[in-house]
Amino acid sequence: GARLTPLTIEDRPALPLRGIQIDLARDFFPPVRFLKDMIHRAVDLKLNTLWLYLENHFHAPGLEDISPPGGLTPESAREISAYAAARGIDLVPGTNVLSHMEGWFRLERYSDLVDGAMRSYPVLTRPEAWKLVRSYLDALATAFPSPNFHAGLDELLFTGTNPKAAAAIAARGKARYFADFACKVIDHLQRVH
Repeated sequence: GARLTPLTIEDRPALPLRGIQIDLARDFFPPVRFLKDMIHRAVDLKLNTLWLYLENHFHAPGLEDISPPGGLTPESAREISAYAAARGIDLVPGTNVLSHMEGWFRLERYSDLVDGAMRSYPVLTRPEAWKLVRSYLDALATAFPSPNFHAGLDELLFTGTNPKAAAAIAARGKARYFADFACKVIDHLQRVH
């Protein structure tokens, strides 16, 4: 029965960006319905960002064979992006384009672009490697309308096993070899995104 005088409550989250990641790169291929359920749960938790880590688990047009069966299609990416946006959730795509590329490089047609004993890295100075990476990034940016994008540029640890990579590292140094490619990725994403 208590009576309150008129008042205004100001309530907002302490952090403007609140989200979680779902790792779809470890052979976890949930149906769209599962992702929609995750979006509902994120709304309940007052989150506003859902980051999908994909690696090669997105069926980019023209590059479908780098992805295992069950990965996201452009159509499913657009569907869940729209579903998320209608509920105030930014669905952010993420992939690694400097390492963790074994799924790409298991294909023999890319064998001359491969560096690293585990076939994890591209030879960063090869124009064909950049064309491949750029095509995949463009397909993700087209399928996911989010203004945000996560391009992983980490774990360049055991590079230089390919003679072309070794020569480029010897000529430029490993830091410059990495930085030139990383800047190319960042500049490209800023232009197309």
